[in-house]
Amino acid sequence: MEILIRNKFSSVGMLLGVIALLLSLVQFTLGPFSSKSTVLEVVVAEKVSAVKKGILAGIKGEQPIVETKKEPVYIDRLLIASGIMLSVMALGLAFISGLRKENKWTVSGALFFSGATIAFHAALLAFGLVAAILLLMLVVSIISGSTLF
Repeated sequence: MEILIRNKFSSVGMLLGVIALLLSLVQFTLGPFSSKSTVLEVVVAEKVSAVKKGILAGIKGEQPIVETKKEPVYIDRLLIASGIMLSVMALGLAFISGLRKENKWTVSGALFFSGATIAFHAALLAFGLVAAILLLMLVVSIISGSTLF
């Protein structure tokens, strides 16, 4: 307990880094938590209905009623953003604790956990980009009638 009291910044940074990493892993493993997005037909029908109401109001000489729809809160976006924010805060605390010459093990722990969270998100982004490029190459090769490699 004495080590934690002497190394306040790095201990809090380690705690935030662990929370961020666990939050990211749980969200990736068990997610998505948000409800499914609306079907394209429903979105198009709503837009057509709004245009129709606007045209009818314009013909009658009235001011069209603008319906503002409240955007739903997407839990997945919130979890990802909070995980990255916690990780960046942990990196900042690790930097401050390194400047204060705190214990190197706790500073390294804070750097490891926050860096692992950011690296996890970067790896997911890289995997998504590679998969998208391969899918695009596959579609282009099918359309052109040539082989992929």
